[in-house]
Formats: sequence, C-alpha cells, structure tokens
Amino acid sequence: RKSHGSAFVTWTGVPLSQFRFLSGENKVKKYNSSAEVRWGFCTDCGTSLLYDHASTPNKVYVTVANLNGPIDRSPEGHVSFEEHVDWLTVSDGLPRFREKSEERM
Repeated sequence: RKSHGSAFVTWTGVPLSQFRFLSGENKVKKYNSSAEVRWGFCTDCGTSLLYDHASTPNKVYVTVANLNGPIDRSPEGHVSFEEHVDWLTVSDGLPRFREKSEERM
C-alpha cells in the first residue's frame, strides 16, 4: 500500500519465460528490500512495476494496472489480507490469505 499510495494493489505472477517488456526496460531499476525480495521501478517517474522473490525464482510479480491489454484470468484471492485497510469493505467472496501463504483467514 505504501509504495502505491492506494488501499490495495492487484498483482499477477508471470512465468519469466512468458514475460517481456514492450519498451522501456532500460528505465527499470531494481533494488533489494530484503535478502528475498527485489523490487523494480521506473527511473523516470518512480512507478513501482514489479518484484521477484527468491522462493519463486522462475516468476516475476507485476502490477496489473501497468500491463497493456487484458490478463487471461480474474483475481483468485486476496494475499496478505491482514494488511488491508479497515475502511474498505471487501465483499467479493474471494478467499483471503495470511501473508503470502495458503493459510486462509
């Protein structure tokens, strides 16, 4: 929430073999926020674009809002739901997970 300034962010996990930049890859800077997580952002505007995690080395996680065109599926659940803002009512019926685990809330 803090890096995006919004109540929530919709992410999608993409296999590295199916991910590519259409343009501007040279403008993406990456930094490690921990030993496991590396974030990528635009050096021109500061937009947070993606991250990768050591536990899933063959995937990149991308903000859906920054993709061109539709994705091939609808959201499947709420990850890290314990971090949601209290003033937002979530009533979509999707499963809610603690952190990035399979533990339901």
